[in-house]
Amino acid sequence: MYNLAEELKNKNKLYDLFFMLLIFSLFFSFFLPNLFALILGVFVCILPKQQYIFKSNFFLFFVAATLVIILNSFYYNSMVDNYDNILKLVLVLSVMFLTSLTSNRKKIENAFIIITAIIVIISCLKIFLYSYDHEDFILSNGSIVSELLVLERPYFGLVVTLANFIFLKRAHQKTSAAYDYYLLYFLFTAFNLYISARLGFVLSVALLVIFFIKNITNRKRNKILFILVLGLLFSILLGLSNNLIERMRFTNDFSSSVKIMKDYEPRYVIWPCAVSIISSQDYSLVTGLKNYQYLENKLIDCYKKTIVNPDKKQFFLTKKFNTHNQFLDFLLVAGFIPFILLLAVFVTVFISKSNFEMKIVFLLFLAFFLVENVLYRQLGCYLFGIFAVLYTSSKEINEKA
Repeated sequence: MYNLAEELKNKNKLYDLFFMLLIFSLFFSFFLPNLFALILGVFVCILPKQQYIFKSNFFLFFVAATLVIILNSFYYNSMVDNYDNILKLVLVLSVMFLTSLTSNRKKIENAFIIITAIIVIISCLKIFLYSYDHEDFILSNGSIVSELLVLERPYFGLVVTLANFIFLKRAHQKTSAAYDYYLLYFLFTAFNLYISARLGFVLSVALLVIFFIKNITNRKRNKILFILVLGLLFSILLGLSNNLIERMRFTNDFSSSVKIMKDYEPRYVIWPCAVSIISSQDYSLVTGLKNYQYLENKLIDCYKKTIVNPDKKQFFLTKKFNTHNQFLDFLLVAGFIPFILLLAVFVTVFISKSNFEMKIVFLLFLAFFLVENVLYRQLGCYLFGIFAVLYTSSKEINEKA
């Protein structure tokens, strides 16, 4: 006898399997994640029409922002110039939709934890082997870091922080493995500290505070005591990490630390240059600039004019730093409309009745969007597309009839 329910179950399992393969390939290949995404797209055609249809408000806002950027590109006749960036925005939407069709969140989480653990172990081995031959090596020196870490440091910090979110979420579900998840959390946080992933480390500590405050059942004074102890622990760890101290540019004198930080932190140059473009004659608040290449040229021109130190100037001109802020990027490229729409993507989640986990995920991405152009990279697009949807509550998904 034909069993429709069993067939549907098997198709869902197969779909989840290919989705996990996509996650396993994320950090090692540019091509394979796209191949698995294409296979998952074929699955959409054979899955029953009663499957989930994605209609979350944040998804619709992101669709609107993407459409505005596409229309703006047509207006400036810049589709060819903006093709790569637009394709990444479409990729985010596609990954969001594909993630909404997964049926077993825990398996997706497990796949992400496993592959994150693998790249952490590989990176630790590479660091150990290199430091064994170079005793004076510390990870605050950026020239060799990219070769030793599987991912670039900011994105490695993001990946590890997302894994820490999963660990704490599970630990606070009062499972028998809670202590194991706490141990994994502290190991991964220590890794963020060691590789000097500044934002990743700060957010990992913030996650512990947030989950503790949400779940604590004791009196208010115990919350305060916990925060004080955690602050002390944070200070101790910070004091023990020479890498992070080097990366933060801390010295015994506060004013000297600020001066050194301004000299070494690229964003002290990038963000004023990005903001200055808004007041330029060829920028329109309604339609932005002509294209992404034009934005890059404008930033380079600003670096040439504002940076005095010849070595630092050459460094900026070689790196061609982008805005390092996803919101600024939308504002400069296509005007205030996609900027507002991207803000709405986050605001609509924070003010809605979305579940706690979803709000925390969006808070993590908001922090990274403020300091990185996350959607410039394929990895960033996949991470945002997956995690933005993975914790969407049933109220935000039309369940099958």
